Amino acid sequence: RVQLVGSGGAYSVARDSALKLMSIGKPVIADADAEVQMLGVATLTRGDCLILISASGQSAHLSRLAQVAKKAGAIIITVTNQSANPLAALADIRLYSVSDGSASDMPNVVAATSQQHVIDLVFYTLAQSDKRSQDSMTRGRSAADLSKVK
Repeated sequence: RVQLVGSGGAYSVARDSALKLMSIGKPVIADADAEVQMLGVATLTRGDCLILISASGQSAHLSRLAQVAKKAGAIIITVTNQSANPLAALADIRLYSVSDGSASDMPNVVAATSQQHVIDLVFYTLAQSDKRSQDSMTRGRSAADLSKVK
């Protein structure tokens, strides 16, 4: 099972990534609510995976989620900037994205685009890695075609 959590604007990246992983048959959860996130993480076990996406890696909430998941034996994957940060320090696998480094209130388009690109590369690798993932994508496309109104 995979749980994706995005901090701030990264939630849209997490949600999009969850939909892609579902399309290849992966059991996924992604929710914006902090309490639901903690409930999901509390049920992770060995062999499950928590993917945390944050431009800065400084979120205390995400760090707490990582600590709970790590204690349960789940694999922790982070997508953060390359600066040393508390979230990446908790990860089993560290993936890096770029950010523009600005402290403005404007959405960080550079970070979101970079995060999406990193996650899309992971998705593409998973989708190509086994026949079951490819079969799931085919069934998903067929179901989408059937649902179109003509």
